[in-house]
Amino acid sequence: MLEKPRKKESSIFNNGGLKTTLIYGFVIAFISFVAFIIIPLCELSKNNSLNFSTIYQDILLIYDNEFILAKSHTLAFTVLGISELFHMIGMSDLNSSIIAIIKKKNIFLFVVIILGFLLQIIVTEIPLFVDFFKTIPLSLQEWLWASLLACFPLVIHEVLRK
Repeated sequence: MLEKPRKKESSIFNNGGLKTTLIYGFVIAFISFVAFIIIPLCELSKNNSLNFSTIYQDILLIYDNEFILAKSHTLAFTVLGISELFHMIGMSDLNSSIIAIIKKKNIFLFVVIILGFLLQIIVTEIPLFVDFFKTIPLSLQEWLWASLLACFPLVIHEVLRK
């Protein structure tokens, strides 16, 4: 609120908006991709068949298993959803640290984040919604992976803040 509003003729991509959008877009796309390949990589490591020269073909073979493919889709979808919630925290104030944003006690921001988490849990864990959205319930370990990966936009926010 202390900054002057941008001129109506100027684009939202002025003053670093395009760079910010591209950086966060890349980060969120990258962590979603990582989430998508974690499940087959874990399967390969369980079988001690993690061979970097054939990893691409091995992952494709593992994705022939529809359950693993659906679980990978669900994990990537969950990371995408949660990372956007965390990204919302950082984008609420580009110039402040995450601690400062939290100290402002924006109750609506926290309510929306909690609702977003609840909706994500509903879509991936409640059978009626699992069937409708074609998701697979995630284990606690997979939820931890999803939460860890989804925190990366906050890390980037702290690194890039002005």
